[in-house]
Amino acid sequence: MTKNNYLLQGKNKGYNQSLTGKVVFLYILLSDSKSNWNNQSKKNRCMKDIKQASRLLMKEASRQHISLEIKDYFMEAHIDYVISHDTPDGWQDEVAANLSRPSLPALQNEIKRKNQAKEVAVVFMLNRMDRSFAYNVTTDSSDDEYAVVFADEKYCARSIVHEVLHLFGAVDYYYIPRVLKAAQKHLGMNIMMSTHESDVIDDFTMYLIGWHNKLTTNASSFLQAVGHVSQKEVEKAIRSQYKNGPGKIIYPDGIVYEGDLKNGIPNGYGKFTYPDGTQYIGGVKNAQYHGKGKIIYSNGAVQTGIWKDGKLT
Repeated sequence: MTKNNYLLQGKNKGYNQSLTGKVVFLYILLSDSKSNWNNQSKKNRCMKDIKQASRLLMKEASRQHISLEIKDYFMEAHIDYVISHDTPDGWQDEVAANLSRPSLPALQNEIKRKNQAKEVAVVFMLNRMDRSFAYNVTTDSSDDEYAVVFADEKYCARSIVHEVLHLFGAVDYYYIPRVLKAAQKHLGMNIMMSTHESDVIDDFTMYLIGWHNKLTTNASSFLQAVGHVSQKEVEKAIRSQYKNGPGKIIYPDGIVYEGDLKNGIPNGYGKFTYPDGTQYIGGVKNAQYHGKGKIIYSNGAVQTGIWKDGKLT
């Protein structure tokens, strides 16, 4: 029943297979037509987040008695158009050319030889707010495998970990409500469910990335619970998450957003409803209160004002 489950499709597929041994994380600080890395203080903050992400992974691996040595490797490149989830595939070849390499795998192989590494994972870092994503291979094809992380966010280190785990086979749990519910029941709050709420790596993810040789009882129960979910259903849910225009998002912590979306991120005008009944209604930018808005508290009190990047001005 579980053999063909969509959640297992990325295990041992693509360029990156097992997050064990000596691993290089190749971070390409990418400037595009919308943002750049000319600000040294932001670059330093990004480097700090990158180091934090590697420490988090190695600490968790050590707790699981897994040998993992991560080396962070940095390069800088630029490209002449805007990079986002909607950018047509192939732009990474232009980045490789900008770095005087014929392809992304050629660059990975070069770094792998120089560092005698078992794996080389590529992460493109961009200096602005948008929705991070990863392209992980789930077939036997030789397609490029990489992650894109937008560094201008509060939980950047966790986002790096989340997207890197995708490159080694990990999957998201939050696209389909019943998958999220099953993950909450069997796996608990974890980083593949929400980078804002947790940095825990769950049992099932550990199996996918090569830290567990077999499924634990909890991981097996979770897989059985979602065995009826089809790949088509997943793809439809993912497309809806990246939509532009009006939409609805139910977050793992119970917060509900209804309103304008841009690439699946609350932008424009909308309403946040919190588990205790409190609501925010008004302007939104990059999932934060921004512009004119009001908070209606669960006790009936109302606060109206002008907000900027989540803060009342």
